[in-house]
Amino acid sequence: MDFPLKTEYVLNTIPEDVSKEIPAGVERPSISGLYEASAVVFRGHREVLDQLPILMPLAEQWDQVAVVEQIDYYISRPFQRKKTPCLVLLRSSTQGERVTGEILGAVLLYEFELGGRGTGIFATDDKSGTRTVLGPAASYRKIAIAAMHALAAKGAHVILLSYQETSCEGESIAELMRCGTQGRRVIWASQTRERRDRLILQPSFEATLAEFGKHTRRNLRYYRRKAEEQFGCEFVPDITSEVFGKEFSELLCHANPSMDYEAARGRLERHLSARFRFISGLRAADGRWLSCIAGRRVPGETVVDWQINHGEYARASLCTVMRSYFLENEVALGSRRLFFEEGTPHTMEFSFVRDRVVDLILRRESTRGFLTAAIASRLLEKKSFLAMCLLNQDLEWHRVGT
Repeated sequence: MDFPLKTEYVLNTIPEDVSKEIPAGVERPSISGLYEASAVVFRGHREVLDQLPILMPLAEQWDQVAVVEQIDYYISRPFQRKKTPCLVLLRSSTQGERVTGEILGAVLLYEFELGGRGTGIFATDDKSGTRTVLGPAASYRKIAIAAMHALAAKGAHVILLSYQETSCEGESIAELMRCGTQGRRVIWASQTRERRDRLILQPSFEATLAEFGKHTRRNLRYYRRKAEEQFGCEFVPDITSEVFGKEFSELLCHANPSMDYEAARGRLERHLSARFRFISGLRAADGRWLSCIAGRRVPGETVVDWQINHGEYARASLCTVMRSYFLENEVALGSRRLFFEEGTPHTMEFSFVRDRVVDLILRRESTRGFLTAAIASRLLEKKSFLAMCLLNQDLEWHRVGT
């Protein structure tokens, strides 16, 4: 089914101060302090991007500037072409009014398409839970569930959403799920997992190294020193002008036996067109490229998207060498947080911040909802996070609605 471009839906799901006045004639919700919120769904690449100027001032208050700055990058990635980005914007309102008032939060999801049409299956592309829900950190749970109910009200059949749980205080997931059903019968499940993908950088390189374990610190120093002796290598912060040269092509050819050269070249070219992008390299004294690391850099935050190491020098631990240089460079640039979206696993991840991520799955309790979920779990790629969640036999499902 196709969703309207913009959809208004009034729901009682976002708790606020209990002193908030509830308009006359509106039934008081079961949880004290709920007030009305209007959800507007913006569907499609252009419609989502048009809302960013509205969200940016609030993102500064919510400490999510880096998230909003990079929305264009995430919704434009090639593998998203069979999905439609959807931004659910929550605003305060009173009954009977148009969508007006204070922005309470937003949620970014993607609707799967089949034959160019929407399927009613919505999911996040963000297993880290850091860039799906926008709003005050203490309200992530409430904003997430409000957006899920808004989509379900307009016919969504399956919804997967992830967010980082910063506090366990306030209404439970079960309480919030019951409040927004508006008589619809839905079933839902949740799971909590630990996620390690970010490092807090200290004011100096040595202070940052001190956050790692003894073994990791030793390796970062030892393999860097050994590479300098063996290759006479140097770290080059910006190699944009070098990536189409013969020497860099040699790195791509010898990077990984399972990596297709054309695919690697295509990924590199797409990366060079992204906003805030960077690509750094490790070069031997004879001009050979030994390693490169690429990602995006916004004020205070750096995201590593991928890293390539020369496959013929595995014993030199070039991954470790590159990360030693790279960490030192990021500290010198003043970055405060370092995220690893992809890249070679490394022992330094044991020093990453441990985040608590909550995954919520909601499905309409109807024949079509059941069939949609069953089909989705089998048609989606096995590595799809949505398929993994739907096929998870350990999930405990709950029914709400009448």
